[in-house]
Amino acid sequence: MSRTFSMPELAESVVEGEIVQWLAEEGDVVALDQPLLEVMTDKVTVEIPSPFGGVLVERLAAEGETVPVGAPIARFDAAPDEPVRRERQRPSPPPERPRPPAARPDASPTAPRTTPKAPTTATP
Repeated sequence: MSRTFSMPELAESVVEGEIVQWLAEEGDVVALDQPLLEVMTDKVTVEIPSPFGGVLVERLAAEGETVPVGAPIARFDAAPDEPVRRERQRPSPPPERPRPPAARPDASPTAPRTTPKAPTTATP
């Protein structure tokens, strides 16, 4: 079974990475999570593990090449029962809570609330 490995998203703001060095050659048998390549971003250089085990059939990007996140970088031949590392899913943002109504500009949260009293008249 042929599988394609794409450039992973290394951080939320990172949109591409430069392949610094391949740690496996075409034709090598690669194990799940074995270091596969080194990628440099504008923030950090990281070692990327193989997302699955199998034979590295083809490297689709060369050392020194800058590759966008999600672009294919390698092809593997793997047995159908070969384990696959699941990419971490980003948690969904929590649902928005309704906001309380905006305070009136004349209302002061620290001033005591008073009700106006009716005028009194003096009786002789």
